Amino acid sequence: MSLCNGSEHSYARVCAEAAIALGGIIVLIWAATADKAWVDRHFLPYYFHPQAHRYDVALVARCIAAAAGLAFIFLLRPYVGRTIVAGKGVSLVGGTLPVLAAIVLALLVSEAVLRTSVWKARHQAPTHREPIQQPNARLGWVLVPDHVGTRFMGGRTVEYATERFGYRVRCAACSVDMEQPSILFTGESIMLGTGLQWNESVPALVGQRLGVQGVNLAVNGYATDQTYLRLATELPRFRRPVAVVSLFMPPLFPRNLQVDRPHLDADLGWHPAIIPWRLQALAEQLLKFKYSSASELERGVAMTRAALQATARLAHSRGASALVLVPKFPLETEIERDLQHRIIDESGIDYLVVDLDPSWRLSDDPHPNARAARTMADAIASRLREMRPISSH
Repeated sequence: MSLCNGSEHSYARVCAEAAIALGGIIVLIWAATADKAWVDRHFLPYYFHPQAHRYDVALVARCIAAAAGLAFIFLLRPYVGRTIVAGKGVSLVGGTLPVLAAIVLALLVSEAVLRTSVWKARHQAPTHREPIQQPNARLGWVLVPDHVGTRFMGGRTVEYATERFGYRVRCAACSVDMEQPSILFTGESIMLGTGLQWNESVPALVGQRLGVQGVNLAVNGYATDQTYLRLATELPRFRRPVAVVSLFMPPLFPRNLQVDRPHLDADLGWHPAIIPWRLQALAEQLLKFKYSSASELERGVAMTRAALQATARLAHSRGASALVLVPKFPLETEIERDLQHRIIDESGIDYLVVDLDPSWRLSDDPHPNARAARTMADAIASRLREMRPISSH
């Protein structure tokens, strides 16, 4: 009987140690291969987070993984083996299961508590931050109409005013004339003019330079598909659109992968928000780090290209020119160049790259400052003049 028990213990020990060692080896292989190229493929650079942050977080994760892998192989594996040989395998399992159960229960309770709060998309601005937003079933969110508010940015107080349709305008008493020749600007916070007064924003400056009404349809936090849907909703209101200017930046591309808001697929089919596990979302927010698979990237590239092409077709269907603004600060990465090539260069749309000095940002925020906005506006006005004669009559 003892020989039989010894044989059983020996077999159990070999199986347990082999499984633990295999797990440790897998973790060590990941730690060794998750290099800069791997990080670039799966964790995209984002405009509002320093690019070096991705590598720092990845380095910490690799170090933790390497330490865990070594601990599995040289500490946990022999300990479990000795425990099994000593005939204490049952007690080991019995002591481990309550701990695992407690961890699982704590995670489930935390998830349940987090789900008691109203979900807000990852790139949606805080509820009470100007310019204030309100929910929208089709777009996710829009600016509150007929509203005036202020926010302290860049060392000064900036005013944000919207009219009845939620377009940013010069003042509370100002409105947009749907009968006038108009250049429509779609995009997110950069096109909206975050941190800039109305007369410093790109839509206002281009309108001034060309003597045509510049209409600001931008909404902070928008992805490319949201800007297309916004244009499709608002364009029919305008009797004489002469141009549509949209925005694309490779460092903002990660927004196009998010599905925690209403979103489009590569065929421009609309889908409601898919709410992720709240704990997962919280971890991604804290780490400013989100893994993207190769298939996710491919879907994002296809959707973004399709949305920009559809934006151009929509403008052309109303006799308006279409132009995509591509603001570019230095320190462009290889993956950003690849994204621009696949989305912009291969799409056949008219686009304009504007190089910006890295110092042309707000003093307390990475958004472009007034000098950057003037540079972009000058380039847009020049290109639109080349594309077609623009008249205010």
